[in-house]
Amino acid sequence: MESMTEGTKEIVNNTFHESPNYADVFLNGVKYDARIVIESDETQKKILFRPNTKIYKGDVIEVKDKHYLVNNTYDNEIYPTAYVDFCNEWLRWTDVNGILITYPCVVKGKTYDLNNDKFVVISESTITISVPYNENTKNIPILQRFILNGKPYKIEGIDALSDVAFGKGIIHMQGVQALTEAEDDLVDDVADNKGSGWGDW
Repeated sequence: MESMTEGTKEIVNNTFHESPNYADVFLNGVKYDARIVIESDETQKKILFRPNTKIYKGDVIEVKDKHYLVNNTYDNEIYPTAYVDFCNEWLRWTDVNGILITYPCVVKGKTYDLNNDKFVVISESTITISVPYNENTKNIPILQRFILNGKPYKIEGIDALSDVAFGKGIIHMQGVQALTEAEDDLVDDVADNKGSGWGDW
């Protein structure tokens, strides 16, 4: 059985580049070749990698200068597969040492189902931000402010549990539109966080 699996892997590797969906991608900044399948639209894709490639929820894949967040994986040793969402924004902030930190993220508005046939926006001022879980993002506190699409948002809820396991995954944060502060950098989308709970600096 093992020899059959290894034989299949060899065939897949030898013919992998022949697919019309073949493309070079960057997985967490490292170049890989892959096969890209568009799902419902350009914002969601299924990406197949060569045998034995390790992919995890929360990984970031770059495809033709666009970034995608891995929201689920199919752990198959012959065709490891990532299901991804398009990152429509960047989360930017400066840490306590004044170093700029940036991560691609997925931002969605808050909606609910009305009478099972119509979606209605609850509030344009409320958003959900999904970002990779790592040493930087796991320390984002409640009340931290970010600027997204030229507008400031304040974090009022953080879920770093439901989509995180073994140190990998996705943090989901609830943001509410806030007032602009005098020191907010609206050009580079970096919010001023003095007094936000991030620290006195």
